[in-house]
Amino acid sequence: HYNPAREPEPVTYDTRLQWKRQCEAEIAKRGLQFHDMGHGWTVEPFGLKAESNPFVPEEAKKYLAMTGGERVILKKKPHAYNTNFCMSNPEARRIVNKSIVDYSTEHSNVDYLHVWLADCWNNHCECDECRKKTPSDWYVILMNELDVALEEAGLSTRIVFICYVDTSWPPQTEKINNPKRFSLLVAPISRDYTVAASPDVSHVTYPAYKFNDNVLFTDVDQYIKCGQEWQEKCGVRAFLYEYHFYVNQYHDPGTLSFARVVYDDIINYKKNGLNGLVNDCSQRSFFPNGFAFYIYGQVQFDTSLKFEDLLEDYFSHAYGEDWREIVKLFEKLGEAMPYKFIARKNS
Repeated sequence: HYNPAREPEPVTYDTRLQWKRQCEAEIAKRGLQFHDMGHGWTVEPFGLKAESNPFVPEEAKKYLAMTGGERVILKKKPHAYNTNFCMSNPEARRIVNKSIVDYSTEHSNVDYLHVWLADCWNNHCECDECRKKTPSDWYVILMNELDVALEEAGLSTRIVFICYVDTSWPPQTEKINNPKRFSLLVAPISRDYTVAASPDVSHVTYPAYKFNDNVLFTDVDQYIKCGQEWQEKCGVRAFLYEYHFYVNQYHDPGTLSFARVVYDDIINYKKNGLNGLVNDCSQRSFFPNGFAFYIYGQVQFDTSLKFEDLLEDYFSHAYGEDWREIVKLFEKLGEAMPYKFIARKNS
């Protein structure tokens, strides 16, 4: 829909599954890591569909998170994957982990299986038992029980759990028992993309966790700090789930300011012990050029590369012998339509 260059075509569940299988085959051909799944584990194990707003059977209600005194799909929104489950309920945790083990058994080609919670915040179960621990602590309990279940099933599946929204705050009492099984994914969903990550966040602080009453961080350094503390407490390695090319590339007609943030982020993430990025992004971000996207690929392979050298390499090949004049043109465009102004971050 909405693409004037193509005729609309039906896209069914089976169509998408076939596309995914084709991607899996191409990933395997190239010896790349296959990362699978993410949201959905909080509802689908209980017979609900993550992409719809289903009728909730009576037998499933007891497993859903209690919010506002009810165990229902969060705010009755159309996407059930916004809803968490009652993580203090041992039977609910067992059902979720059985679903993950079953999936791992049936998908042995998965290198990293992502097990995330709901795609929303301030919506964790408010029952008396769930209030006794933070969501991050319950999450770690879930992961430790998952590790045992996978071990019993004879599976070596690597699990990725996520430092995201309410679980950005590290656990207070729990820790991962088998760090070799797990990788941490740091997802700075609410950060300001006009300010790059700092090379050293040792001085950074962040507000204490408040049960279902948090304001998400806008300072990327606070996310990095939380990720580091997660690593220290749980002994796991970490990488990023980023959103650079979600919408931010459209905020910089001059391209160079955004490209510089991308460059500095990758360099400084590495300095802070975060290794590599998965990106939630548009994959056709090449207007007016693909310089920022080019940086993304080059610098993740080699953080010793200099911004100025990358600039010359890309622009000289893209625009020919007059590339310096083109750079000046983009610099003027950036001055006329500043990145911060368009992104509404200049106040």
